[in-house]
Amino acid sequence: MSFLERYRTFARKVTDAPFVYHDIMSYGALAVAVGNRWRLMYFDRTWLTPHLWILLLAQSSTYHKSSALRVARRVLRRLADRQLAWNGSHKALVEQFVAHPQGVLFASEFEQFLGVLRQNYLSGGRGLFTDLYDGEITASAYKNTGVQPTQESLAISFFAASTPAQLTDWLKERDVTAGLLPRFILVNAETQEQQFSLPPADDGTMDSELSGLQDTLLAMSGTSGEMTITPGATKLYDAWYKRLSHIALDSTRADPWKTRLATVAVKLAMLNQLDQDWHGKIGEKAMFDATTFTDKLLKHVGHICQEELALS
Repeated sequence: MSFLERYRTFARKVTDAPFVYHDIMSYGALAVAVGNRWRLMYFDRTWLTPHLWILLLAQSSTYHKSSALRVARRVLRRLADRQLAWNGSHKALVEQFVAHPQGVLFASEFEQFLGVLRQNYLSGGRGLFTDLYDGEITASAYKNTGVQPTQESLAISFFAASTPAQLTDWLKERDVTAGLLPRFILVNAETQEQQFSLPPADDGTMDSELSGLQDTLLAMSGTSGEMTITPGATKLYDAWYKRLSHIALDSTRADPWKTRLATVAVKLAMLNQLDQDWHGKIGEKAMFDATTFTDKLLKHVGHICQEELALS
């Protein structure tokens, strides 16, 4: 089985969190291992790396959002040097991201991260993190830090969890229309496929499965290359993109996600292909699976923005 399949199988054994969480977090774990070492030439002759920002949402703790994040953290344990901090002074964060241009941020309580952004010592924090998502630190973020600017592309993933109610306590309308939130892939669980009354017993394979996943990511972290999209995959994506532009979502609040999800689909295609081989040519299957999964993500966004986020 591929890494994505093995990750999902393992995660479903160790926690009863909804399967959709494991589906997206399998991509997230692979993205951290890939970092900035595999890249695709994108718009404006800039390099696209497949780092992902993921926010798991659910109304109740019974959906075990934090458990899904912990599985990813365990699988990434051998890449401990890539697990970074999101709290600290502006200067400390800039220094960290320059020193570690590929990595991951975890926030099991997303509201704590939003609270840090409001602290005086992190002036300009929102701008820094939006820069981070875009893969670079702009000149204004370096100002008064004394940090030497890096020329290396940044590939920092961000995995977080929250409830819609807690999220809306912190966010304003502008945070959705032109802010930080649309940079996150929103994954809202409304069903739970299985429920464990007690922690599941080890079937004798869990340790070896976890070790195998860690081995795969460690090996992936040592590879690199430039990716291209085959003509067949390009044709498939173009047709999907044209259809995406005509989709009417449940809420106009969801519009900022449409453009970014188009890029997410390309990132998922990169990860799908790397999960198959390390040749770097994105084929039709990788692109089809990516656009199909992105269609599911788009449905989540429309429903969340219409029904869950009561923003002021």
